[in-house]
Amino acid sequence: MLTASRDIQINIVPVNIVWIVARGHGCRFALDDFGSGLSSFAYLKNLDVNFLNIDGMLVRDMAEDPIDRSMVKSINEIGHVMGMKTIAEFVEDELIIKEPGVLGVDYAQGYGIHKPEPLPSTGKPRLRKND
Repeated sequence: MLTASRDIQINIVPVNIVWIVARGHGCRFALDDFGSGLSSFAYLKNLDVNFLNIDGMLVRDMAEDPIDRSMVKSINEIGHVMGMKTIAEFVEDELIIKEPGVLGVDYAQGYGIHKPEPLPSTGKPRLRKND
C-alpha cells in the first residue's frame, strides 16, 4: 500500500516510472486512506493507481452523517471516472455493509466482512524471514 505523503507528491515522475516497470511484472497499486491527511483530488489526478481505498473515518459514519456519505460518494465517483476500483475501509457492521454498495463502491474491507486471520500455509518460501 502507498500512503499519501509530501515526498511522493514532490517525486511523482520517478514514482510513476517505477510503477510502470513494476506493472510489467504484474504489480498493481492502491492509494490507501484517501480522504484524510494530505490526500487531495489534485494529488490523486497525478497518481496512476489501480485501487483507491476510501478512508475508514469517512466510511464508518456515513450511514448517520450526510457529509461523510457525500464525501464517500464523491471519492468513489472520481475514482471510477479515473478507471480505478474503489474500496471502503472500516466496514464494521451490518448497517455500514450496505452503504458503500448503494453508492457503487467496488469492494469493502473491515470486521463486518470478516475478521483478519492468518493465510493458510502454501509451502512456498516467504518473502521475509520473520513472516
